[in-house]
Amino acid sequence: MRALLVTLLLLPRLAAAAERPAVSVLYFENRTGKADYDVLRKGLADMIVSDLAIWDGVTVVERERLESVLGELKLQHTRAFDAASRQKIGQLLGAQYILAGTLNLAGQTLAIDAQLIEVQTGVVRVAARATGTPDRVFDLEQDLVNRITAAIDAKLKDPGARRRVQVPDLKTLLSYSRAIDLWDRGRLDEAAQAMRLVVSQAPTFIMARERAAWMLLDVGAN
Repeated sequence: MRALLVTLLLLPRLAAAAERPAVSVLYFENRTGKADYDVLRKGLADMIVSDLAIWDGVTVVERERLESVLGELKLQHTRAFDAASRQKIGQLLGAQYILAGTLNLAGQTLAIDAQLIEVQTGVVRVAARATGTPDRVFDLEQDLVNRITAAIDAKLKDPGARRRVQVPDLKTLLSYSRAIDLWDRGRLDEAAQAMRLVVSQAPTFIMARERAAWMLLDVGAN
């Protein structure tokens, strides 16, 4: 009887979650010509996932789940995902949409292009581009997310919460991305130490503080 009551209480919440489209953010393709920007793909994806999570009307697939599926499909080191791969990834994640894109650099102009793609049909729902100097990467990410959420009619729950992904500059995001990559490769102690260094150098970068605390807890548990 108690189990039935709990289930009934959860039904409205589950129904609301089912109505929200699930979005998975793929790692963006690095077309900047800079090999050291490869890790930026993960940091940028993590920023977008964290940003999208505070919008009402969308369910965001966590980056760790994506990494797990990429491992299952042996696509961890793939630099560009074709249509078939995107559909397979989306299906395994239970996502209705895949957010994919590219990073380009021309002189001092960084361009981030993104496409919101329906998993089932492969149709591009919206294409967006944000450009600016590399150190404006936070503003570019925010602009990109604004365009994407407008296409799926998502509403911002707490505008102030977006500050948690406010990275001070591209150098800091690269350091954050390297720490994430170390973690994905199983080098947990190195990753936690690298993330602590990011926090010490950029104490206002809230997302890095949260990730560092999570890493330390996980390392301690193991």
